[in-house]
Amino acid sequence: MKRSDFIKVIAKKTRLSQRLTEEVVSTIFDEIKNQLKRDEKIVVWGFGTFFTKTVDKKKGIHPITKQEIIHKPHRVVRFIPSRKFRKEIK
Repeated sequence: MKRSDFIKVIAKKTRLSQRLTEEVVSTIFDEIKNQLKRDEKIVVWGFGTFFTKTVDKKKGIHPITKQEIIHKPHRVVRFIPSRKFRKEIK
């Protein structure tokens, strides 16, 4: 599902205009990004938890040249679904 499809579905269910729905969805996504940039955990009850994790540097091998490369430490976003969400998906 693309972002535009997501907005259309929400607009239809809530009977709001697509423009207003797009603003709301954009605001929610922007706030999630801002919180994650500040290393804050986001808990959405009944859905799950978003958080960032730092991955340490590690060695790797370039698949073509077979040379050893070092991957720099970096942050990644993780998501853990809630128990309720996991049960509904199964």
